Amino acid sequence: MTILAAAGCGSVDETEHWRDQLSAAGPCWDVNLGDGIDDPDELGLLLTCVDQSGDFTPLRPLVQAMSLSAADGASNWSHVEALVSAAPDADLSVGSLLDAALLLLDQDPGVFGELLDVSVELLYGRAFDRLVAGDVELAQSAELDRGVLAPMLPPVRAVARAMLDDPGGSPALLGDLMAAQGTRDALCTLVGIARSTDPTIGPLADRVLSALGAAIALTRDADNDRWADASGDSLRDLADALFDGRDASSGALWLDSGRPAFAAMLGDTGLRDRMADALLALHAGDHIAPLFQQMRHLAELDAQGTSLDLPPEDAPPGARVSALASFLRLIDSGSRPVTCVGVGFDNLSVTLLQLLAGLDADTVEFGVGVLGPLLDSWLGGLSLEVLAFACDGVDDEMVWDLESIDRFNDPETGDLLVILLGVLDAVAPEDGSPDRVSELVDVLALAWRAGLVPPAEEALRDVGNTDLARDVAQVLPLVVDPSPLEVAECPTGSQPLDFEALWDIAEVTLVGDDGPAALDTLRPVAAPVLEDHATWIAVGNLGALLRDEGARLRQAPDLGARLVAADPDLAVFDDLSVAFGDDALLTPTLNLLGSVPLSDAVSGTTPDRPGPMPWFARLVLDDTLARTIDTLRLAVSWLEGLQADDGGSGDEAP
Repeated sequence: MTILAAAGCGSVDETEHWRDQLSAAGPCWDVNLGDGIDDPDELGLLLTCVDQSGDFTPLRPLVQAMSLSAADGASNWSHVEALVSAAPDADLSVGSLLDAALLLLDQDPGVFGELLDVSVELLYGRAFDRLVAGDVELAQSAELDRGVLAPMLPPVRAVARAMLDDPGGSPALLGDLMAAQGTRDALCTLVGIARSTDPTIGPLADRVLSALGAAIALTRDADNDRWADASGDSLRDLADALFDGRDASSGALWLDSGRPAFAAMLGDTGLRDRMADALLALHAGDHIAPLFQQMRHLAELDAQGTSLDLPPEDAPPGARVSALASFLRLIDSGSRPVTCVGVGFDNLSVTLLQLLAGLDADTVEFGVGVLGPLLDSWLGGLSLEVLAFACDGVDDEMVWDLESIDRFNDPETGDLLVILLGVLDAVAPEDGSPDRVSELVDVLALAWRAGLVPPAEEALRDVGNTDLARDVAQVLPLVVDPSPLEVAECPTGSQPLDFEALWDIAEVTLVGDDGPAALDTLRPVAAPVLEDHATWIAVGNLGALLRDEGARLRQAPDLGARLVAADPDLAVFDDLSVAFGDDALLTPTLNLLGSVPLSDAVSGTTPDRPGPMPWFARLVLDDTLARTIDTLRLAVSWLEGLQADDGGSGDEAP
């Protein structure tokens, strides 16, 4: 109502006394707020009453949409009534939210204005200063199409409808996620990075979003695509494969095929602890930092080390793929019994990885092939050239793929061999603990059979040598050893994520915890988002905004840390958890979000009839909302002063 008053009071004609303007007729007379708003017609009369100057005309489509259908066919108004009716009985922490808002108003009042600025940037996909300068025609629908929010409305509708069809699945999971300790700890990690004074950590928060914007642009560069089925957007292709990739040998979703192996590995606490130790040692040796850059190198040459841009040298028909793909194809094709010169191996791939695990990273000569010594220990000096003739079950393609092992110790990729050996040492311990090599073989082979490798390689070629990839590699060790992070402003009762917590999250995601895997539960909700082209338009628009040096969205990490500082108990997350678990709140909300007429009313606009989005943007750009918030801050300060004075006169009201 404060905003309505601020925007509407300018319509009073000062040449005529206000008493002479009073009339016991018209829309204001017909509205009775004493018993609430009964229907959309009365809501329309209320809007007409306060809209004497036309300042609120852009909101009229929202009022008209109230009479139209929601996702379930009932009117949107009926769901608004249901929501209003259910809210008082819901276990929402309104008091805590108000306390957090008042704390922000008192200690960091600028944060509200910054949130408004960012919201307008997301509306139009342009930096705030450009919008203030008038470079954008706010009422043009084409300008909203260049933003992030308007293109996302159709996917949001689809998600809402999917959640209505699965009330006990994804909504319950999301509610649990809001209340989970892991969520608080993840926020603590983000806050710890944003507030770190370490010169190698603190700058990550300042540059990560600009790096993300640059990386999004690169994922849309089709010039380096080599996969025949590439769409030209490697991020989209990889997301599709991860959520819908299927095991070529069984037709099952890759997660279903790999679940036994995932369960065995992620349920092994000994493996978890050995992996943590291995990653600490790898970080101490500075081997993790170039991880993605060196993996990208493996995606750009074949098993013999020849660039994929050059003609192949004696490759078997159809065998020539990248060295990375050759290695994973070898693991898949070699995962079977093989007999060589009378010696039988139950599983060739398991044998190869066990032999690799026996190599000592400290004694391997950098830049020198490791396949020869491996063959010596395996087959007593049998040369690669005769392997296909000497071994039953080994063909020319497998011989070709064997050479990919040497690529891990090329001069450009030496750290990858150290990482591989470190991981294998953890998977194949020498202390008598369970050996998980066979499960690792199953997982690596599945990556090839499920078609995950081609889109992953396209993404590596696009972003493997970017600032974003280097920043991600720099963050990984902080999960193993979070001690350098600054935790003073973390949420109450939280600590930075550590490797054990991350391992548990992986288990819940891929295997499940007394229920289905989280990835399975989220698939019905994720599917409509990934399938809708509008999602990827929004992603592209987001990338363009983040690449703008003047975008205030780039400061989101700092903004998020300030919001957490104001609400350390995370009352917002508690309320979201309640809402996801309360059908009386959730069902009407989802029906409203899934309403096509309401969604169209929100985003609809023309130059001669601006809609709600341009109306909101103008309130932000001309500082109307900022002045309103400042007025509220002064009023709150005055009231607190009265309370402190134990009921003083209050003559010095703001």
